[in-house]
Amino acid sequence: MRHLYAVIATTLLAGSAFADTINVPGDYPLIQDAIVASVNGDVINIATGTYNEHSLDTYGKAITIQGTLNGDGSLATTIDAQQGGSVFLILSAETSDTQLKDLIISGGTGSSLGSFFSFRGGGILCASTSPTITNCEIIDNSASEYGGGIYCADSSPTINGCTISGNTSYAGGGIYLGGSSSPTITDCTISDNTSYRGVIFHEGSIGSIAISDCNILNNTSDGDGVLSLRSDATISGCTINGNSGGYNGAAIYCSTGQAIISDCLITNNTGSTGGIWLDDLYSDGPTPNYTVTNCTITGNNAIDSGGAGGGIYCGSDITASITGCTISNNLATSYAGGISIGDDSIVTISKCTISENTASGEAGGIAVKESAQATVSECIIQGNIAGQVAGGIGIETLATATLSDCIIQGNTAGQDAGGIGVQPVATATLENCQICGNAPDQTYTSPGGEIIDAGGNTIEEECDGPPVPIGACCLDTGCFVATNLECL
Repeated sequence: MRHLYAVIATTLLAGSAFADTINVPGDYPLIQDAIVASVNGDVINIATGTYNEHSLDTYGKAITIQGTLNGDGSLATTIDAQQGGSVFLILSAETSDTQLKDLIISGGTGSSLGSFFSFRGGGILCASTSPTITNCEIIDNSASEYGGGIYCADSSPTINGCTISGNTSYAGGGIYLGGSSSPTITDCTISDNTSYRGVIFHEGSIGSIAISDCNILNNTSDGDGVLSLRSDATISGCTINGNSGGYNGAAIYCSTGQAIISDCLITNNTGSTGGIWLDDLYSDGPTPNYTVTNCTITGNNAIDSGGAGGGIYCGSDITASITGCTISNNLATSYAGGISIGDDSIVTISKCTISENTASGEAGGIAVKESAQATVSECIIQGNIAGQVAGGIGIETLATATLSDCIIQGNTAGQDAGGIGVQPVATATLENCQICGNAPDQTYTSPGGEIIDAGGNTIEEECDGPPVPIGACCLDTGCFVATNLECL
């Protein structure tokens, strides 16, 4: 008998270790009631339909809350907050074992958090947690302040395979991340969200963000760039297309720490700068260091009164490396249709094609601004247009540029310096470069400026052959069309 009692007691104590499935509405009519009844490891399975609930608190439980799929794999379960508050509240030290899956999360308007009286996290509000959010549609939510779709403070969610669309807020219309947040966002579509300060807004100076294989499409941010990142960031394999930004850029705005942007297609974005803005505005520590590798940056527009850097705008006092990129058909209404290198910045550009960009003012291809340092190697700078001076590359007062193994051809300026323009007290050093076919001239040096011939250069009015194909590599054996990766 004593042995039987021991077995019963052990079974009762261990009961919470066995996962159970709780069905809504089969076992509980309300999702919140099912959460309250659940224990760690349970799965709450929500049947097909629309459930009008809000402020669903997961209470720190390691549970999976999942919807139902239609036969074609589309989502069949909707939770509509009906403007009653956030849809989900994840506030009690939840880990990655707290999972939201296969749900449409809609109609949320956010909740106040602590002493904050504004509303945050229309769809999902996280604080000091790290949930996993998989295959969800977070759509048509709003928040008066931060995080129309998702708000995270000191949180590190994993967001995978989600659609985040049609959400609005003042900052982070799609996703807001603050404090020490270090999210991972993978294989998501982030589209048609609206905000004043960044559709994805991350301002945690001690956090980081990783975004990979995402489509970021047709979002609007009236102030900052659509991706406004004030922290260390890694962005890879993303398509960023058709977005509209404000005075801090269109597609990507990075302003502190380190950022690595690789293997991305950045196209048809419009703002004060077109594609990428790399800056130090919010940096209190070491000089920000940025890397852009193997990206295609094309068709972007920097269109306001000071629009510069149609492809990439490097602000003041940063270091940056741009490698293996195609930067083409971008427009700046002021200067630098392709790349702008800001005052006192140090930028290396290698193995890039910079072609058919246009600036209404100076520097159709590259502008090296006052006191900046540029090293340009194995690049093709071709077919760029400047309305004023320096069709290919313009080097401003006190700036220096070293160009080696480059082809600079077929660029046009409305006034002087079709190929290379050097302003007073500026220096360009050329080695093994081919400069030809530019109009109205190949090089132009203002009084006090200097071009240093380091040897191996060919400077001719006409080029021997046809223009180099866009996306070509130029090696010792000649030029051939190849992917950027093959050129490295």
